Amino acid sequence: MRSSGVSDTFRVGVADFRGDGRPELLLPCSLLYSDTVTPARLSLAGGVTTLHGTGFNPKLQVSVAGNNANMLSASASQIEMALPAGLLDGTASILVADPVSGAFSQ
Repeated sequence: MRSSGVSDTFRVGVADFRGDGRPELLLPCSLLYSDTVTPARLSLAGGVTTLHGTGFNPKLQVSVAGNNANMLSASASQIEMALPAGLLDGTASILVADPVSGAFSQ
């Protein structure tokens, strides 16, 4: 697992050891990546926000500043969530976690 900063650029590649592409080999893998959130700011009254990325599904768990968010909807590239009032005044970390695979994106 690699942690990446916001200014990093990276590519993900999958190859087999022999290098011949063995099409009969199925590789179970997934990518979970959260990118941006809109709107970028919410009032202390809370509100609805959308997280953009890839690898999302309705079974993910989302927390903001350590508090669970209420997921309203999820697609492969967006999660819409409701945040309660008074979570935090300032910058907060958003953690997206997959309890099945253990993958996460922060």
